[in-house]
Amino acid sequence: MDFQNQLHDRLKHSTLLTKEQAYQKCINGVYGDIKQNILQTATNSKETNILSGELPFSTSIGYTEDHFQSKESDLYYITGSDPYLYLRDPCKLFIKSGFSSCKASISLTLAGRRYIQDLERLASMDNISLSFKPFYQSTYCKKALSAFDVFEKVQSTHLASATLLICWQVKV
Repeated sequence: MDFQNQLHDRLKHSTLLTKEQAYQKCINGVYGDIKQNILQTATNSKETNILSGELPFSTSIGYTEDHFQSKESDLYYITGSDPYLYLRDPCKLFIKSGFSSCKASISLTLAGRRYIQDLERLASMDNISLSFKPFYQSTYCKKALSAFDVFEKVQSTHLASATLLICWQVKV
């Protein structure tokens, strides 16, 4: 019996996930968060025909009961002892020089483009319309930029990070 068969015999009580299966688990977890947020808004909303809202892109899900055939992926990563599977950063942040006044632009990574396409596909099956805005955050500034790859004025460059802001709309 070769090593791989021995390994699978020892782990046959567990689920062994491929890279793609792990990614699907991630993206479905993110989409589950979006749906939960929509349901929560529906409970509190006064709207009668269209619900809308927004939330920051979530980046991790628990994986305590799963084992992975490969821990390296361009779409997610797993830290040493953390029981979480983290999605790779979907955005890159570009800043033009300046301290109190500067310009920033956010661009999607390859993984970010796939996240957007996959989340839109999942949402369309539930008749939910999703849109995405780049979101810039630093110690002194939080700002949703109007579009990707467009430089806009921001207040500070200190500890700046970029993420996605997920905006949704659903007719009820």
